[in-house]
Order: sequence, then C-alpha cells, then structure tokens
Amino acid sequence: MIPGKVLVAYATRYGSTKDIAEAVSKTIREMGIETDCMDINSINPENLSDYDAFFVGSPLHLGKWLPEAKEFMQFRRDILNKKPVFIFTCGITIKDKTEHILKKAEFAIYEFSEYIKIDEKGFFPGKLTVSDLNESDSQIVRLAGVGEGDFTDTVSVIIWTKDIADKYFVDE
Repeated sequence: MIPGKVLVAYATRYGSTKDIAEAVSKTIREMGIETDCMDINSINPENLSDYDAFFVGSPLHLGKWLPEAKEFMQFRRDILNKKPVFIFTCGITIKDKTEHILKKAEFAIYEFSEYIKIDEKGFFPGKLTVSDLNESDSQIVRLAGVGEGDFTDTVSVIIWTKDIADKYFVDE
C-alpha cells in the first residue's frame, strides 16, 4: 500500500520531539508521499480520516508520555485502529539505550497500547538544555542528575522511517 497522505503528529515541551517529527516527515516527503507534520494540539480531529497512516510521538516526561499525546491516542483510537500507526518516543535518558531504559520507555506506551494497534515503535534520544526548562522541570532534572546535551540521532530516525516505508508503503 502506498499511502496517499501521512500524518506525523507530535507532542513536545522543549522541541526534541518536534525535531524528530520533522525528520520523519521530511524523510517520507522525500519518498514522494504527501505528509503533514503537526503538533497534536493543533490537529482537527474531523480531518483524521483524510490520512492513510499515522506517526505519533511524544517525549518522556517523568517516565510517561505527555497527557495530550495519551489523550490523542485514547480519544482517536477508532480512526487510528483502521490505519497503520507508528509510535516514536524521545527522551534524554534514551541516549543510553540499555535494556532497562528501553523497558521503561516501552512501559510509557503500555497504557494505550492495549487499545491501539501499534505497527512499529521507535525510541530516540533527545536533547536537554537546562536553561530552557521551566523551574519545576529544572528541579526534577537536577534531582535526577540528568546531564544536558544534544543527543539527537537524526540518522537513526531516518533509517527507522525508511525501514517502515519499505515495509508498509511499497506497492505490491
């Protein structure tokens, strides 16, 4: 199936997930597939039926997806379950990609994976600049001892997206 149109939807707090969503969208667009890349908060739910596949992403915040991303999955599950859905999660802790870290990231999507058919999952490191954080998040980061830096791996995002396209978007 070659989709006519793909939606890359994301929730973000400080920009990492938006950057990953834009890399996904650009990769799909370069393959000749019409793609919209939108913040979850700006999506008109009435237009979701226009899409043939969905990429949905959220950062990990305190080990969970952002509320608006979880709500999008929950309240749009009737439409999402009719089409391919590819999930991506990003977070500064994912830079270490240990089995323990990846299990925690997997757990973050567990609460909606019981009612959404997820075709593929991607877990990507993000970036963290402490000076960009609000006071509450800054305190949490300091207490957790998380270091700052940009660990975004755009090459991995592009490879993941192309693998999905090869598997799901080919004309048979």
